[in-house]
Amino acid sequence: MSRAGAAIATTKALPQYTGKFDEVAERVPIPVGSLSDTTSVMEKSVTIN
Repeated sequence: MSRAGAAIATTKALPQYTGKFDEVAERVPIPVGSLSDTTSVMEKSVTIN
């Protein structure tokens, strides 16, 4: 896995999100595209519902 840069770019544009989320990406064997995994830190408990 590697850094995709989306989290860095987002926090430069929206500094209020600094330290609140991160992401990683990995290359997948398809001609065009990638898989990204974004993780968020929530202030309140969150359920699937």
